[in-house]
Amino acid sequence: MISGNELKKKRKIKIGHISTLLADPGGACCGVETVIANLIKEQADQQGHEVTLFASGTSRTRADKLESIYPNFLVQDGITWDKAWPWDLANIANAIKQANNGKIDILHVHSLESLVLPLIDLIEIPVVITIHDIQGILNKTDPGKRFIYQKFSKKGNFVAVSNSVKESLSIAGIQPNIVGIIHNGIDIQEYSIGSGLRDRLGWIGNITESKGVTDAIKVAWALKMPLDIAGPVTSDNKMFFEKEVKPLLTKGIRWVGKIEKHQKPTFFGNLIALLGTSKIPEAFGMGIPEANASGVPAVAYDHGAANEIIKNGLNGFLVPVNDTHQMSIKIKETTKRINPELCRKWVEENFTARIMADKYEKLYYRILGVQQDESGNIPLL
Repeated sequence: MISGNELKKKRKIKIGHISTLLADPGGACCGVETVIANLIKEQADQQGHEVTLFASGTSRTRADKLESIYPNFLVQDGITWDKAWPWDLANIANAIKQANNGKIDILHVHSLESLVLPLIDLIEIPVVITIHDIQGILNKTDPGKRFIYQKFSKKGNFVAVSNSVKESLSIAGIQPNIVGIIHNGIDIQEYSIGSGLRDRLGWIGNITESKGVTDAIKVAWALKMPLDIAGPVTSDNKMFFEKEVKPLLTKGIRWVGKIEKHQKPTFFGNLIALLGTSKIPEAFGMGIPEANASGVPAVAYDHGAANEIIKNGLNGFLVPVNDTHQMSIKIKETTKRINPELCRKWVEENFTARIMADKYEKLYYRILGVQQDESGNIPLL
């Protein structure tokens, strides 16, 4: 934590983070909400900024102030993502009102581009938009989001969570005003290299056909190794689970259900390796650095951001997409070639919340016009 004298000298920024109301930043849910909570913790506790979070009323973060127009997270009350927009729009309107009243210096929006961008000319302060997910644009299942990007994407200050996101959007004919590539970061203190059994493979994610969970099962069968599958089965994927996954839950293959944030260290602590079998290119993939921070290597299909997170032979291996045979071979190599300490060191040097927050801080200052030296450091006032 920076000293009291530094807090007095260094210009504080009044940061407003906007999250969907579907889930709780800092709650049991994982994914984008965890990234938001990790970032806020660093900004408030370590950097000394004044942080306001516009989110669900049950959010639990280190923000100085929580502003919410709804007491719970929406999923808790049975409201699904496709019906959440009225609540999210009201949340955004509240944030804009406070921003225009001088209570916020910079707004940071997470995964709400379709609702924020049409309103961006009404916002009187700079706006940073982190692009966490682009699948709806790439596979054309969300034509509305694609339209919004094409019409308004030159207006905001966009951050991509990987180079893959920027490149994929460009290939799709969409070139938003991307002002930085900032990888997501984990709270590394929550993970350690434990003394678990390390007697099984692991897979984590939403259980959908596109995430390739059945490929992970094929690999486990080929190696005659147990496999723990962690992740939720949503209502729209229940048929896939019942028909394609459940019949395969034999011979040491088990579904452990959705695991919450506090359960992850135990889950990773028992693994030989984490399998990344997604059929679609992932924008990032928090599971890999979380596993690495626990000393567990990852073996993943080589597309999306995987080659930005995995350094072949250091913290895991990359294999061609859909090549379960090569994945089986590389898993055998992990026990001989991968050092758990080096896995964790890789995360410490590249994918911590502290690194993420430092990059965002420099970006905020640049957008706000605060002078920085040649190294991007902020002179203390």
